[in-house]
Amino acid sequence: MTTEVWTVGPGHSIRHAARIMLKRGVSGLPVVDGSEAVVGVITEGDLLRRVELGNGTPERASTSSPDRDGSLHAYVRENAWSVGDVMSTKVISAGEEMPVEEIAATMIANGVKRLPVISDGRLVGIVSRADLLWVITWVEPEQAIRGDEALCRSVKARLSVRGLLHDVPELTVSNAVVHLWGGRLSEAERDVVRIVAEATPGTAGFVDHIVSGILKQ
Repeated sequence: MTTEVWTVGPGHSIRHAARIMLKRGVSGLPVVDGSEAVVGVITEGDLLRRVELGNGTPERASTSSPDRDGSLHAYVRENAWSVGDVMSTKVISAGEEMPVEEIAATMIANGVKRLPVISDGRLVGIVSRADLLWVITWVEPEQAIRGDEALCRSVKARLSVRGLLHDVPELTVSNAVVHLWGGRLSEAERDVVRIVAEATPGTAGFVDHIVSGILKQ
């Protein structure tokens, strides 16, 4: 995570928030109260439908819309000057001990680009998609597996652990090249086998001998 976090308060102006985003090159800011508790998040997306950009809701719509409350709420967000009126109050956060894979899954499930990191109710950092990309560059590749038989066992084990297929298909390995021979597999399932095989350290290639359930000649 990044421990140097730029924040704003609910009483700050949206122009102040926008200037920080531009100056610091970030697309969103946690909103904290006087005790450093996170009370919201304001992002570029919150600022796109602003009257300054010509994208606001017409005033007339607030009185004629079937969803009048929703229209009024949109009008407030598009015209208000303070961060507290514009920010999203639904804060998806992470703890300091949350595993990287859980952080990534949380971002995907909630469609967010960053997670404030909370400890004892206070903001201590922020983790972004860019931080996760750095993790990928730091991970050292596993030691390559030696021997065709050992490589074949490893690929089959990885397929079993992933639980993506009902049955482990018929595989052989020759000169470190993985060959897929049998099994009633869809195209997507064969892609899974290929990706797992190619990701197994020591693999020199992959050959799919199945086309719509028919062996290649």
